[in-house]
Amino acid sequence: MRMKRNWSYRLSLAILLLCIFQIASVSVAGELNSYGVQSDNPYVVRRFIQDGQSIDEVIVPGRPPESYRAPEAIIPETTAGTKTLSTVPAFDWSYGCSATAAAMMFGYYDNTGYPNLYAGPTNGGVCPMTNAVWGKGESPLSATHQGLDGRTIKGHVDDYWIVYDSTDPDPFIGKWTEHVQGECTGDFMGTNQSSKSNTDGSTTFYFNTVGNPLADYTGAEPGRRDGCHGMKLFFESRGYTAVSNYSQYIMGYGGLTKGFTFENYKQEIDAGRPVLIHVEGHTMLGYGYDDTGSVVYLHDTWDYVSHSMTWGGSYSKMLHYGVTVFVPSPSVAKTPVLAASFVDTGLWIYNSDGSWTRITSAIPENLVYVGSTLYVDFGAAYGLQKWDGAAWSGLTSADPKNMVASDSALYVGFGAYGLYKWNGTAWSGLTSASPENMVASGSVLYVDFGASYGLQKWNGTAWSQLTSANPDKIAIAN
Repeated sequence: MRMKRNWSYRLSLAILLLCIFQIASVSVAGELNSYGVQSDNPYVVRRFIQDGQSIDEVIVPGRPPESYRAPEAIIPETTAGTKTLSTVPAFDWSYGCSATAAAMMFGYYDNTGYPNLYAGPTNGGVCPMTNAVWGKGESPLSATHQGLDGRTIKGHVDDYWIVYDSTDPDPFIGKWTEHVQGECTGDFMGTNQSSKSNTDGSTTFYFNTVGNPLADYTGAEPGRRDGCHGMKLFFESRGYTAVSNYSQYIMGYGGLTKGFTFENYKQEIDAGRPVLIHVEGHTMLGYGYDDTGSVVYLHDTWDYVSHSMTWGGSYSKMLHYGVTVFVPSPSVAKTPVLAASFVDTGLWIYNSDGSWTRITSAIPENLVYVGSTLYVDFGAAYGLQKWDGAAWSGLTSADPKNMVASDSALYVGFGAYGLYKWNGTAWSGLTSASPENMVASGSVLYVDFGASYGLQKWNGTAWSQLTSANPDKIAIAN
């Protein structure tokens, strides 16, 4: 028994010494920072061993400087050794640089085959190229906000934001019910949330100190959230999946002999995938490169123009130390089965593969499918809108009172303005009378016009009265 205890003791001691040696030997070099961690990065707040890995916990609290802005980069035409991705939005800082950088990444994907990552009414439901349309410092894709982009209920800003760098509990705590998280990157990345140990403006990321990729880290849940993991959660909430997502120190940072390289970065850009660029205290979005000088082209979350930095160098005196890489699964078209509106989360599509996809947080008054096209009455706020499976487009600002589908046509009653038919490309007026109720079977439309005209039938070319009586309700037999 003594031999077994001695062996167990020696084994435990050996493991402990190995862990201590690992922390001491593989960590990036540097002096002790203000958190007592040996690192050149003043924002490494914790270093620990978990599942045999030495891991750094890094906070990113960056915000734009008061007066300075980096020089605009002159992007060369694409030639051998250079490449930039088009349709990458440039957003200014919206309640956290990391959430804003991720919002730009997903705005790019929204424009390149992954519709519905932005699900608001602006720009026909397609993510715009800047967030200027929402006002300085506002972006519903980064942080939802009551009164912004048609949102009528509290969102991310209302529930989590007090003032930059605030350590106080989130405003909703003990006062009102927290909003249902969704629609913005900040929700899922833990940005600004005191329940995830973040101050206002901050997001947390985790890195393997050896320089290996740290994929989809969840080891700090539930009290902390890895921003990289949160990006995956956001993407999945929109009905998509990711092949991989990871954060990684760059090779050479702090003397590391492993790590993400400029060649790795170029491979991501060549594959059509922008990359989060981490410098000490700040996150940006890299979307291009130039071999000459190992240049990274990026959006820095401070303005709407392009900027550049040297790979592994400094940006506005902030040293480049890492990246977050996100690889989405190939986009597959989904077949809608039905649309459903929920008062607390908005309008969703249920797809044939069993997934749900939210297409807007706005609450409709009525909705009708004509084939695979969804027509939605948003009332006086937005009028009648069309969702084609990828984007919104407005048909009229008038407020429909009732509508019904008949074959490939949409029939809409506009109250005192009468009854109109939409054939998919143009409106035509059928009558100035106001319908009280409508049903359709094939190409035949049945309309209750109330006491004035009774129940009428429209066969596509002419009206005929079925009865002068005023029905209370009508239903069609299939």
